[in-house]
Amino acid sequence: MTTALLCPSLTPPASLLTPRCLAPRFARSIFCDSCDVAVHQQCYGSGARNIPDGPWYCDACSYGRRTGGKQQQECILCPRKGGALKRTSDFRWAHIVCGLWIPEAEFLDPEGRDIISPFTVNEKRCDLLCSICKQP
Repeated sequence: MTTALLCPSLTPPASLLTPRCLAPRFARSIFCDSCDVAVHQQCYGSGARNIPDGPWYCDACSYGRRTGGKQQQECILCPRKGGALKRTSDFRWAHIVCGLWIPEAEFLDPEGRDIISPFTVNEKRCDLLCSICKQP
């Protein structure tokens, strides 16, 4: 399944997609037992708060295991695939960092960092230069 980009020219710099956050150095990182994405428990939110004794799967891999899909999910807010993704309110996927850095995107569950709503992202934002990477 191909996911249409909401704003194809809005690409966060690679340094942000290798999640850089403000978590303390001692924040606990966990790794998905399927795709090997590393996330901080506090940054990834509700999907990483209760770690099982057995394997732990990120939200995208958990979804793939339930539905039988093995395809790497694509962010609707940038052209990059994979990484620390969360479900969007329209049943697509977006990176947590995209949800945090794009002002109009919002988490419907901000405390749990879950369900990103892209509906208020202004399409004119695609014509702007990013103040971080200076790309259109």
